[in-house]
Amino acid sequence: MNYSKYQPSPWRAMIAAGLVVACLSDGRAQNNGQSKNPPATSGIPSSGGIGGVTPNGIGNGVIGKPGDVDIHQILSDAKILVKGNDLSGAELKLTASNATAANTASWHQETSQKLLQLAESFSHDGDKTNAATVVTQTLQHLDSAATLAQSKSDFVGVASAKALAGFVHERYRGDTASAIASYQAALVATPKSKAIQEQLERLQRADALLRARIQAKR
Repeated sequence: MNYSKYQPSPWRAMIAAGLVVACLSDGRAQNNGQSKNPPATSGIPSSGGIGGVTPNGIGNGVIGKPGDVDIHQILSDAKILVKGNDLSGAELKLTASNATAANTASWHQETSQKLLQLAESFSHDGDKTNAATVVTQTLQHLDSAATLAQSKSDFVGVASAKALAGFVHERYRGDTASAIASYQAALVATPKSKAIQEQLERLQRADALLRARIQAKR
């Protein structure tokens, strides 16, 4: 059910990054630091957040290693490529400075975060068509991240990918059913995660309330 029009548009990327960080923190706590496999984002420098982007939003001005490149220029170049129907080129532009090894769960997670920033930029501009295109690509990378993490029994990595997918489905697509399914999958991966449990319960309550309102109008 779609109720995204009732949600505020600012700070989407900020909320998403914060959710993933909370998810990872919960996962590490329940593993007591004894997981045989590192979390999906373990290759990302903690000082710079995901791909040099802090968990506080669009970032600290760089993608990759601090001081390497200007995120604003990279996003601008990527937007031009997407508008020219060159999504692959835009992704190459964004991922050229990825801090993680290519085609790993960590790499797909980092790439999804950068794509999410691009989608947010299009959304801010009111460009729904290109925002939707980038969102679809973001979800594909998150699916790949979850699959690769699952293959290595990295349940924290699975949870972080699924939780972020839930956020994307809810905020950018208004797809409540897919969002709930993603959060449920994240909770299966890390059953003790309070952050994910809270997000799932919030979404389920909102969905139930909207359904009740619609039913009352009939």
